[in-house]
Amino acid sequence: MTPRRLDLAQRLNALGAIVSALVIAGAWYFEFSTHEAPCPFCLMIRICFTGIAIGALLNVRFGVKVAHYGLCLLFAVVGMVIAFYDVVSSYPPLGSWGSTPFMGLHLPTWGFISFAGAAALLGLVMFWEGQFRGEPMAARAAETSSLWRLVYYVAFGLIAVITAGNVIIGYTVCGASLTCAA
Repeated sequence: MTPRRLDLAQRLNALGAIVSALVIAGAWYFEFSTHEAPCPFCLMIRICFTGIAIGALLNVRFGVKVAHYGLCLLFAVVGMVIAFYDVVSSYPPLGSWGSTPFMGLHLPTWGFISFAGAAALLGLVMFWEGQFRGEPMAARAAETSSLWRLVYYVAFGLIAVITAGNVIIGYTVCGASLTCAA
């Protein structure tokens, strides 16, 4: 079986999934380095970043489709709403948030900025109609370079580890209940 070819859009989606995983890893770094437990909103924000990464990996694995971008955009908008609510409901942030500021802003504010940027980028990427045309994935038989296969597997592995870690952290913070009063 010859490995399939990853086109430019799929390569960019693999990199986007890695960036999304690194954003969550950055939140983990701040959480563990400052010994702060994530709030329920932070956990929901992480779920939204994971959803964006999963949509991007669907584009890599099954070919670029509007539905996959739609999934990414849905999670970006939901994440933006959650982050915005977290920022607004905790105002003024200096005395009410437990998170340590990074470059003068708290993590939910950075989450809002990241989701807004992701939504804008997804909107722009969807204007690129050439990525939706072409041969079906089964007809693409040119060999993929080992570097891009590695990037895909790294992205998939990072998202798997991040998701498992978020489940463990969520269970530690909230327990087995569907409501969390951290």
